[in-house]
Amino acid sequence: MPTQTRDSFAHYEIISPIGSGGMGEVFLARDTKLGRQVALKFLNEKFSKDEALLNRFIQEAKAASALNHPNILTVYEIGEHDGSHYMSAEFIDGKTLRQRMRSRLTFDETLAIIVQTAEALSAAHQAGIVHRDIKPENIMVRPDGYVKVLDFGLAKLTEINGSGGEEETKKLVSTNPGVVMGTVTYMSPEQARGKATDPRSDVFSFGVVLYEMLTGNVPFSGETMTDVLSSIISTEPPSIASIAPHLPRELQRIVQKTLKKKRDQRYQSTKDLLVDLKELRDELQIEAKLDLTAVPSKPDIDPPRHSTSSASGTKDSLLLTEFENSTGEAIFDQTLKMALAFSLAQSPFLDIVPDSRVAQTLRLMGRKPDERVTKELGEEICMRQNLKAFITGTISGFGSIYVLTLEAINARTNASLGREFEQVGSREEVLNALTRAAAGIREKLGESLSSIEKFNVPGESITTSSLEALKIFVLGREQVVNGKQLEAIPFYKKALEIDPNFALAYTELAVVFRNTDQWKSAAEMTAKAYDLRDTVSETERLRIVYYYHNFGPARWTRQLRRWSCGGTRTPTSWFPTSVSRTRTSGWASQRRRSDLLGRALSSIRIMPRSI
Repeated sequence: MPTQTRDSFAHYEIISPIGSGGMGEVFLARDTKLGRQVALKFLNEKFSKDEALLNRFIQEAKAASALNHPNILTVYEIGEHDGSHYMSAEFIDGKTLRQRMRSRLTFDETLAIIVQTAEALSAAHQAGIVHRDIKPENIMVRPDGYVKVLDFGLAKLTEINGSGGEEETKKLVSTNPGVVMGTVTYMSPEQARGKATDPRSDVFSFGVVLYEMLTGNVPFSGETMTDVLSSIISTEPPSIASIAPHLPRELQRIVQKTLKKKRDQRYQSTKDLLVDLKELRDELQIEAKLDLTAVPSKPDIDPPRHSTSSASGTKDSLLLTEFENSTGEAIFDQTLKMALAFSLAQSPFLDIVPDSRVAQTLRLMGRKPDERVTKELGEEICMRQNLKAFITGTISGFGSIYVLTLEAINARTNASLGREFEQVGSREEVLNALTRAAAGIREKLGESLSSIEKFNVPGESITTSSLEALKIFVLGREQVVNGKQLEAIPFYKKALEIDPNFALAYTELAVVFRNTDQWKSAAEMTAKAYDLRDTVSETERLRIVYYYHNFGPARWTRQLRRWSCGGTRTPTSWFPTSVSRTRTSGWASQRRRSDLLGRALSSIRIMPRSI
């Protein structure tokens, strides 16, 4: 029946058409009995005349209406009018995920949508319902961010027989190519082969949606429908890290697991998937709170005269370029930039652009991610990232005398916002001179002297008093950034041999040990950093305290007691997401837990003070 001929009937007052597709037409209507707006879905005539399809539709609609979940579209009733079968459902005033993805989604928005969708699927699967058509068009997002998953009643109509073999897949493809082409991209390998489906098929389809949301690309593509199906069955998608390396590694792992070709290698239920997603979300929230705590609240003073912060108090990011080193001493390369970053990070007004973001921008510019950021390149990065300012530095030598300069530059006008000059008589004095210069730049940018005095620890306390130790530490950080965790260990250890009071090195080494499952060593390094917590900056102290209470010796003891009492929780949720987790499915095995238990007990015997 054409859209324009739909008239009000029974207790439904047709207001306007919403849309149409291969399955039928959808109208906005008013339920005059209950005084609410509803969505009326009328099935196409070809579906209405097929008794088998109608019976299945009715069964599925009944099942969907029984799903009382806030993230699932509510089905009110099904009926027939003038020979057309219809469904009355909750009206969602929002946009489909497909429409929302056309404009930029923040990471927080993306994660919220992901978790809510997983909630809906988990509830459906526990009720014995497999959606079979998860795609962005079937996920609605309200203006307030609330998610609704649609078409639990209609989805199975697109798959005539779940176990009908290849002929049914061919029939599915040829029946309605306009509808199916949009669905094929999100099919699981078993659906592509025409095999039986189960909740793990929805897990795969959901993984395709996650991949697309996070990267902007679908994992499986091709010029024809057959090419897409072939890709789903036999081709591995490009790794998320190669497209969006800034994303948390744990999130990358979750998506990769959902897209396993073999069902028994995927999440075995959406409930397990949901647990991992919620843990990730909670850890990110904890990390965000830690960041807020680590950066002191803005003092009750007038705004800095050259502040990079907006009037609303939101901080803009500040880019650091590499120091121009004319001394001929390689020990200053990269070392001074890292020391400067830690020194400026003490300010409650400044955010330093992280190296990961710089590397990502360089990739987008077609450059190597580890390319040296000169002043000229820094200007281009600022333009691309809409940054307001950057800082350049130089160091030169005249015999035993070293001269340092720092300059803050307006990225839009190239005008100087302030310049600092320091001269010292020995190499050992360079780091503290850099701290003084950084404090001067903070003042030039408008920060009050009282704020600088309150949040300004000497450079040797922020990192180390040894340039040699800091240089080796930087080399270790480079290994970690390049994904070579084990290779970083000897660098960190060497830095600690040179300066046993290098608290930051203990913390970073603990992270590497944790990432490589060396739990005893991770606990030891965390404990040593904790012993030095009162000698470092406030930001680093809070970080050390957080790590100590989350994967230090005391946490090991508490968790071991839970395990000893028969608990099944694994230690995978102890760590902030910034600690790049490398968890595998092995965590689920009892043998693995027993192995961890033995190693942890050995750790505690070595460190009796932790009990």
